[in-house]
Amino acid sequence: MCKDKYILRLTNTVIGNEAATLNADKNAVSIRLPAHLRNKGKCNIKVISIHIALQNATANRVIADGVNLIFIRSNIPNLGHSNENNGFNQILGEAVIAADTTRAVSIDATEALEFTCGALPDVIELERLCYDHANAFNLIAAKNYTTAVVPFQVVLEITFDEDHNDK
Repeated sequence: MCKDKYILRLTNTVIGNEAATLNADKNAVSIRLPAHLRNKGKCNIKVISIHIALQNATANRVIADGVNLIFIRSNIPNLGHSNENNGFNQILGEAVIAADTTRAVSIDATEALEFTCGALPDVIELERLCYDHANAFNLIAAKNYTTAVVPFQVVLEITFDEDHNDK
C-alpha cells in the first residue's frame, strides 16, 4: 500500500507567474492552491522545512532587538487545539533567534511536525509572527522595521486519503 506524496513549496517571494498576495505589512501571504490539490479531502501534512530571513537587503529587521523566537502560522486546519492561538490556526514551526545579528533562521525541531487536516483550504495563508517582549509576550506580526518583502519559505509534504493505492 502506498499513498502519493505531494510537495508544496510555499513562499512570500515569487519569481514565476504564479500570484502570491501579500498583506500591506508584507509579513503574510495568501497562496491559491492549484485546482488538482483543492477539494481532495482529508490529508496528512508533514512540515519538511521552514526558513525565515530576519532582515531585508538594507539590513532592516522584521523583529525588534531582544526578540528570541519567530513563528510561521497558517490557516491550514488541523485536528487538535492551541491555546496560544485561541484555538485557531496552526503554528507550523518556530525558530530560536540566537542573537540580534542573526540574519536568517530555520525551524527548530528534532522531528518534523505532522498532523491531520480535514481538507486543505483553497487559499493557504502564511504569516510570520514573533512574541511582543514589551507587552505580555503576545504573538504579534513580525514586521517591525520594514514593509519590504523579507523572504520566508515553507515546504510541506502532503498525502491525501483519496490517493490510497494498492501497489
